[in-house]
Amino acid sequence: MTHATAPLHALDDREFLTRADGWEVRVFGERDARYAYFARKQMLHLQLIHRALGVSVLTPSKLTGDRWELHVEHAPRSRFATRAEIERVLQHVFAVGLPNPVTLAGLEFWFVRIPGGTIDTIEIRAFG
Repeated sequence: MTHATAPLHALDDREFLTRADGWEVRVFGERDARYAYFARKQMLHLQLIHRALGVSVLTPSKLTGDRWELHVEHAPRSRFATRAEIERVLQHVFAVGLPNPVTLAGLEFWFVRIPGGTIDTIEIRAFG
């Protein structure tokens, strides 16, 4: 686990996509000026927000050094090399896990790995 000092994950900085297992799933929308920059640099990611717990997680991308990034208000951000590592911390500290791996894989496939299409509500319902 490594720590980085930086501002909070902005909880409303990305577009709401869907809910999954108690988490909000958010992405940079294609109309957002940052989208093209992040896509070109392979830094697109999902942001998972558990508002009741005040927890934000970014999925791995070049932005986070290809690591999972955890942020809790009033604490430094932490990065984890594997899903298992971040899951252990989430379970131990917050008694919560990440959304279902298949759900996350599908969302990442459509909105992170192959960017360029518009957000289709049929696709969202399939994974929500």
